[in-house]
Amino acid sequence: MTTALCVLGFLQISVTVVLAQNDWGVTYTTQRICAYTGSTVEMSCSYTYPSGNVISTFWVSPDGFTDLTQFPAYSGRVTYRSDMINGNTVRITDLRVTDSAVYNFQFVTNLPGGKWTGKPGVALSVTDGPKNTTATLSPSGEIMEGSSVTLTCSSDANPPLDKYTWYKTNVTSPKASGQSYSFTKIRSEDTGEYYCEAENKCGRFNSSSVFVDVHYGPK
Repeated sequence: MTTALCVLGFLQISVTVVLAQNDWGVTYTTQRICAYTGSTVEMSCSYTYPSGNVISTFWVSPDGFTDLTQFPAYSGRVTYRSDMINGNTVRITDLRVTDSAVYNFQFVTNLPGGKWTGKPGVALSVTDGPKNTTATLSPSGEIMEGSSVTLTCSSDANPPLDKYTWYKTNVTSPKASGQSYSFTKIRSEDTGEYYCEAENKCGRFNSSSVFVDVHYGPK
């Protein structure tokens, strides 16, 4: 049995998937990938065959028949790479929502009927990135030491954001989690810039920062 090695990776859920029959097969290390419009994704695979020589390899376009590099909708955005470490990799740049599809790897040998397509392949989901991700402060007026203050994170992300982590600028450790971060009795040392890191299944994104200026009397 001859084996060619490769890996799939970028914003992926890593689950090794082996699709083989009678020593013919393709192995994917993930089943699905989520990415945002305008970003770049790489997909790779490993394949096996019993004998003969491989004369061509390519990734199949969403129509199920065409070499992805020859499909008009991907013109200038697709490149292939083959090496011993990463195997056969396809790179798609400037992703669009319409690129959401299942991609299969195919190889052809010099044997009669020696062609194999690894199905069901890799499902790529491309969505628009978050818009207007902001952190807001309430109340918005003068903040006095000992008062109650709440920071809130919001975004137009799709899919919706499902995790929020709050940070203070120049402080490595997170301050809190959740869409809102409340100070029940704010202190002068809480003065500073704050932002939230918002996350969904496609990635993590930082909001704009908001400045918290705590006023206090003589000490």
